[in-house]
Amino acid sequence: MNNWKSNPFIKCILVLLLCLTGALTMWCGFGAMYYNNELFGKETSFMDSEHTEWISRNHAYQIVDAYFTETLDEQADYLKKTTNVDYALYIYDAAGSTYQLTNWSGLTHGWKKEYYFLRTPEHIELMNEEPYLTQKIIAETGGRYGRIIIYVDEALTKADSYAGEYQMFERLGRYRTLYLPVGAASVIVFIIALIMAFQSAGHSRSSEDLKLYWIDKINFELLLVCLGIILFIHTLLGKEFVGGNIGDEFLRMIFAVVIAMSASLFIFIVLMSLARRIKTRTFSSTSLLGMFWWLLKEVPLKVQVSGVCVLYMIFRIVTVHEPFAVLMMDLLLVVAFLLMFVSGSQLLTAGERLAAGDLNYRIPEDNMKHMHWFFRTHGEHLGQIAEGMQIAVEKEMKSERLKTELITNVSHDIKTPLTSIINYVDLLQKEHSEEQEKEYLEVLARNSGRLKKLTEDLVEASKASTGNITASLEKTDVRELTEQALAEFEGKLEQAQLTPVVNIEEGLCVMADGRLLWRILANLLSNCVKYAQPGTRVYIDAAHSDEERAVIAIKNVSRDPLNIPAEELMERFVRGDESRSTEGSGLGLNIAGSLARLQNGDLKLTVDGDYFKAEVILPRCEN
Repeated sequence: MNNWKSNPFIKCILVLLLCLTGALTMWCGFGAMYYNNELFGKETSFMDSEHTEWISRNHAYQIVDAYFTETLDEQADYLKKTTNVDYALYIYDAAGSTYQLTNWSGLTHGWKKEYYFLRTPEHIELMNEEPYLTQKIIAETGGRYGRIIIYVDEALTKADSYAGEYQMFERLGRYRTLYLPVGAASVIVFIIALIMAFQSAGHSRSSEDLKLYWIDKINFELLLVCLGIILFIHTLLGKEFVGGNIGDEFLRMIFAVVIAMSASLFIFIVLMSLARRIKTRTFSSTSLLGMFWWLLKEVPLKVQVSGVCVLYMIFRIVTVHEPFAVLMMDLLLVVAFLLMFVSGSQLLTAGERLAAGDLNYRIPEDNMKHMHWFFRTHGEHLGQIAEGMQIAVEKEMKSERLKTELITNVSHDIKTPLTSIINYVDLLQKEHSEEQEKEYLEVLARNSGRLKKLTEDLVEASKASTGNITASLEKTDVRELTEQALAEFEGKLEQAQLTPVVNIEEGLCVMADGRLLWRILANLLSNCVKYAQPGTRVYIDAAHSDEERAVIAIKNVSRDPLNIPAEELMERFVRGDESRSTEGSGLGLNIAGSLARLQNGDLKLTVDGDYFKAEVILPRCEN
């Protein structure tokens, strides 16, 4: 389903589409902005276009101003030599009722623009229509009110602003009807391709994980500055080679397309880098804005809300005379409140389901992604509470099960030797021979010893788990202690047909209580005697695991199938044989684990089929 995201051919198609549609969008956008309101009306002539109107008004203003500042001769000479402009200036005479021709270049042309002007002490006002003036106003404005006609040579023999504007008008005018449909289509295709490109960002065939490139490690603000410089250079090149007269029309169009596609490519590269940073959540570590956002999230919620309120008040004061800006801000606030309401309702639903005991309910992941950070954090906390309650319930159920098993196992382990003792005491009270008495006493001694051992193990397990045993940690030689334990169990190992294989690192020492460590080794070796497969080897290895820890490992092959997970073997009264046919309390590993933790260590078990390994991890000490 997601193979297309890592397909290089599809990625190349997307890049090509983005560059082409980006260039088309910029071209259509420029054309639409150039024609502006004229795009929707009937086709206008060059002299009636908005841009030509602006140029003509500028010339008219300069000529009128030059007349009243008595610099018109210089201005006229400049216009004659460098522009395609001719003009006629008429001043209203307050003594009569006609305009008097005050200044005229002597030429007229078909292209012309006519304006009326009124000069006040503050400024010169240009009007397209002659205003209605009373006799009083005429008298007061005599010599300062008039008419100016700007004539433009249609041949455009001089390279002035009219000539440049005419070239642009003609070039863009050829495709005037295409700007809206082509622009709309290119925008739609561009958005679709951009969404697909964002989805494929970071995916590759070589790895299932999202991939980052060298450009993604550059500070994002620096990357934006570089992009701005590149786009500025593209703009200068466009003005020089596209807007100028270099080459013919076709070459200028080709160069315009190349410039637009190149700019689109650089923008695309930056956008893809942004997408990869967001997907891999590295934006905050590679951007000043991201770092600021991360710091903002650390600010208490009350301070955030207060800051937003202050900024909103400042904005309202600054934009008090800008109703559109205020309306947009209010709409933004309404949207924000609606999003907060949606997030709050989802949190409320999650809390209600949790309170009703539905510990499996979680807010959908897609909804969590769109929440504001403190809503999302609260939602994550609700999920963690549900998980914690589930774990607590499971532990409680397991504890109840273990309590039941404890009672059953203790009852079984105590009842068996106790029943045997009662029965054989009863036999001793009846008539019996000396040989039978001797046999009965042996059974009584064996069962009473077993009962005593079970009682001692129970007491020791209780003390070890509650920490009532004190540990005196000191430098302990592992090899020496292991050899003592093996000497103690030598006869039992031979009887169980087990061969010990010892491999201990020379001079290995640990910080431990020798008495407690000996008990751990004794429990583990006792397990081997009871549960290991006869005729096999028992491996005892000890070495440094790292600079701070040492590991003593005892490995063997189990006689019976180990159908119990390693963590359950650490529980009380759990044996390797579920039939409980062997002697033992099922407390050995539990006691060993508690004693290891008392010495700042740990006991780890590994079960793989019939293979069993116990690792005693203790703090290392130097020789």
